[in-house]
Amino acid sequence: MKINKVYKGALCLSIGTLITKILGALYRVPLTKLMGVELLGVYQMVFPLYSALLDLSSAGVPSGLSKLIAKDKENKLSYLKGSLLTFGIIGLISFFAMYLLSKPIATFQGNAIATSAYKTLSPAVFMVSIICCFRGYFQGQLNMTPTAISQIIEQAVKFILGIVLLTRLTIFNNKVVSAIFAVVVGEFLALIYLLIVFLINNKRQKTTTLFKLSKPLFIERDSVVFYAKSVFKSAMPIMVLSVIFPLGCMLESSFIIRFLNSYGLNGVTVYGVYTGTAMTVINLPVSVCYGLSSVTVPTISGALKLGKGKLSTERLLILLTFIFALLGALACLIFAPLVVKILFPSLGGYQSLAVKLIRALSPSVIFIALLQTLHSVLIAKGKTFYAIKTAVISVVVKVVATALLVSIPNVNIFGAVVANTLCYLLAVLINLLYTKNYGNKTDQDRANANR
Repeated sequence: MKINKVYKGALCLSIGTLITKILGALYRVPLTKLMGVELLGVYQMVFPLYSALLDLSSAGVPSGLSKLIAKDKENKLSYLKGSLLTFGIIGLISFFAMYLLSKPIATFQGNAIATSAYKTLSPAVFMVSIICCFRGYFQGQLNMTPTAISQIIEQAVKFILGIVLLTRLTIFNNKVVSAIFAVVVGEFLALIYLLIVFLINNKRQKTTTLFKLSKPLFIERDSVVFYAKSVFKSAMPIMVLSVIFPLGCMLESSFIIRFLNSYGLNGVTVYGVYTGTAMTVINLPVSVCYGLSSVTVPTISGALKLGKGKLSTERLLILLTFIFALLGALACLIFAPLVVKILFPSLGGYQSLAVKLIRALSPSVIFIALLQTLHSVLIAKGKTFYAIKTAVISVVVKVVATALLVSIPNVNIFGAVVANTLCYLLAVLINLLYTKNYGNKTDQDRANANR
């Protein structure tokens, strides 16, 4: 595995993700103006549950599938078939769950008008489940271009179609539903693109067609069911890990809004500024490091198979992540007023709050980015359970700290900022300890040493 291929893949995916995040941030300008800050808060309320369901149905697929393919490229198509069978079913279940439970969930969050938004967004859960299977297939071969382009398609369609729908063709006279429908269309077109790329590559390589089973379905070994079990076993711990943080955010959203309302603030609006503006800006520099975390799993997994270069590679990836994240954090701290002025001119009196929130959140850039890469290192080494334990501890601390701090009127929404920073700092420190103590050797290494 050539090292330049690794970093070319990381660069490609980082650029694609950065473009996606920039488009997403720019989209906030017309979105905030056309919807208003309060409706933006309703729009943002839907996404914690959406993210949780996505993580449950698909988040572990790219890493889990890419890890398997990096170790066994000869059976890459079989692994893809297995992942589509498994996570297509899970995606369908998640889609129906989100649709049928939309009203009680919206009511629990304190805003029943979000019900139609949940229903509109629900088909995207299934589509993303399939999208992630194809992304994992390509990433396992260190081909990051399809993932990058599909991300750009998602965001570009959401940007263009969202503005058209909000200005010309508002669906059911509901601006939130219109904006969310654009998200669903973006996911659909991204899926079509990935399918076309797969079919073209498949024909070029003259491999077995995806839709024709070349091996028996129910034979224990070398069947679709066998590979489905393998992918599920690899992805399941990553799915559990991925769902923990969004679940924490969903729980937080309900009592943050209630606490803010209790002492006279507009909870939905302030929460919208926090998540829809400040966190949007914070995620821009984090996205630069996403490519590094994505190539970590197949790179280290492939190195483990070959038995060389694994330790130096992971240290270099962690160091690069820290350097880029530090620069990103400094940029958020220094340029927050300019960014808010350019991207969110329609915030009006809330611009000052947005600037303060971005600056207060700027250290989180370092911790969130490092956590991405550390998770990938532990996943590649088969140590996902350690990352899960850390995530549970950190999220519990975050939820408790948020509840305690946001309930204080003089602290209000900045309690969520402090809790957020504390959560990711704690997770990074514990995972660094795990990586140092347990990450240098795999289970196989230790088994060989005990012989």
